[in-house]
Amino acid sequence: NFSFFQRTSMTMDWDQYILLDNQSTCHVFRNKSLLMNMQPADSPIAIHSTAGVTYADTVGYIRNFPDPIYICEAGIAIILSFAKVREAGCVISYDSTGDAFVVQGPRKTIFQSATIGNIRALSAEHRSAPG
Repeated sequence: NFSFFQRTSMTMDWDQYILLDNQSTCHVFRNKSLLMNMQPADSPIAIHSTAGVTYADTVGYIRNFPDPIYICEAGIAIILSFAKVREAGCVISYDSTGDAFVVQGPRKTIFQSATIGNIRALSAEHRSAPG
């Protein structure tokens, strides 16, 4: 089985799931309600995709995660860059007991994945508590 993520064909509310993308070069969220401390970006970016080019000039933050995350409400997904997560000092591991990917920050677990159909995504519902 092979399938592409197509937002129009999915009946789920994908605004609560974060894709840990091994091809992305930056973090981009379409749902700003998952972020806090939103502010103008120091360096706006152009986002190139199969749908064309769009721009993001605002960033926000996730609790316990050090990197700014670009906000692009015109996007179709909520994406964390696998490489950038590792560069931020987080450990990405697979827990075979819980059948989940875990993003561990310096002091606590930041995200844990959930399986939706045949797609594994980080669940915003499993975000760490404030601290």
